[in-house]
Amino acid sequence: MKIKWYWPMEILGLVKDLTGEYNDGYTHYEVSRRCDELMKILLWGLFPALFLLGFLARRCLARAGQDPFGKGLVYGGTILLLGYAVLLAAGIGPYIQLYPKGGGFLSFDELNHILMGVYCTLLALSLFLGGRLGQIKG
Repeated sequence: MKIKWYWPMEILGLVKDLTGEYNDGYTHYEVSRRCDELMKILLWGLFPALFLLGFLARRCLARAGQDPFGKGLVYGGTILLLGYAVLLAAGIGPYIQLYPKGGGFLSFDELNHILMGVYCTLLALSLFLGGRLGQIKG
């Protein structure tokens, strides 16, 4: 199942809906080349962001006397990410598409699903390791 959510990229001016210019019943989009660059930055930026989130959740909540809540937050987020990774790798997960992509002659959808599952697993590992580093002893 693909969820097509082009609104963020349309707001940024990277995707333009051209359906009104054509009268053939199909949906047409103009996609900027910068969409791929932005998505690469966002996807690679999730690793340090989740690591920092896990670290801060454990460290700040432990200092506030809420260590079980911080632990549950990090472990719950890790379990959710791992569950989503399994769904992605199995090919049944909801895939969020932020901008239209052209289709080619060969389809590598299965390989893409497996790689996205591995990516999501690495995100879960990043969150977990950040939480472990933020753990306060004593």
